[in-house]
Amino acid sequence: MTVRRFIPGEDHTEQLNHVTQAMRDLREEKCRNLFDYPGGDDEYAEALEVLVDERRRLAALPQRPSAWVEVETGQTFADAWTQADQEHRRQLLLGLKARLYMTPDIEGWYLPAELEARVPNLACAGRSA
Repeated sequence: MTVRRFIPGEDHTEQLNHVTQAMRDLREEKCRNLFDYPGGDDEYAEALEVLVDERRRLAALPQRPSAWVEVETGQTFADAWTQADQEHRRQLLLGLKARLYMTPDIEGWYLPAELEARVPNLACAGRSA
C-alpha cells in the first residue's frame, strides 16, 4: 500500500531578489559618495561582503516545486484489510476509489476471482465470478 504525501517546495527567489536589490542600493550609495568619510570605504566593503555571502548562501540552497508523492507504507492491502474494522475497511475502499455495482437480477454481489484471491478474508454475500 502507498499513501500520498505532500512535499513542500523550496523557492528562495524572493530572498535572492531582496539581497540583489540591497547590493544595487549599496553600490548606488557608493557612487553618490555617501561613504566619503574616514572609514567609509571599509564600511562599504564590509557591507557588500555580507550581502555577497548571503547571496551565495541563498543561491546554493535547493530550488524545487511542491509535489505530491506516493510513499510505500510497508503494509499490503490484504494485511490492512484483515486488521481493519468495518469503518476502516470502508475507508480503505474509498481510498482506492473502488465502486460496487449491484444489479437486481443477481442475488448478492461478487468479486472477480483474481481480486477475491488477493483479499481472501473478504466476506462476499454472493458468489465469485
